[in-house]
Amino acid sequence: MTITAVYALPEAQSEISLRLEQGATLADAMAQLHAHPGCQGWQVDASALGVFGKVRPLTWTLAEGDRVECYRPLETDPKTARRLRATAQTNTQG
Repeated sequence: MTITAVYALPEAQSEISLRLEQGATLADAMAQLHAHPGCQGWQVDASALGVFGKVRPLTWTLAEGDRVECYRPLETDPKTARRLRATAQTNTQG
């Protein structure tokens, strides 16, 4: 079967097609991605993988045409980022 793996950085997005055996899991896809030359710079958190936008465990069985999303670790805690944006807006308004 063929699946697509995607990874995004703020400045670029990557998409790679993988051929896997029927019944392959997310762990199988990750093993193949680690060996793929186009994925060398990907920093993937194995606990943050998704299929069509839903986080799934490594034991998740993939199906033909699935879109595996490799999520990067957060650079900033979301609460901290919101607080910083709110502070910056308050400072520019007055």
